[in-house]
Amino acid sequence: MHSLTRLSGRVGNNLVGAGLALETLCNLLTAHRSKYNLEERDIDGLNQAVLTISAYVMSAGYDLCEAAEAEQEASHV
Repeated sequence: MHSLTRLSGRVGNNLVGAGLALETLCNLLTAHRSKYNLEERDIDGLNQAVLTISAYVMSAGYDLCEAAEAEQEASHV
């Protein structure tokens, strides 16, 4: 089980990092919307998609990290 805990922690951290990166992309799309040849609704749709994916990925990462920490604490008792 110890290797599962380590793997969960590592994957959780990677998921959180990916979520943060997606959130940054969303912020960049919003800040630089005039550089793209897309209509306003297309940019809004892209922002919403990236933001939704980032929220899901970060949430999954945090949940996985918390589960790994709880498992590790339980194994030390």
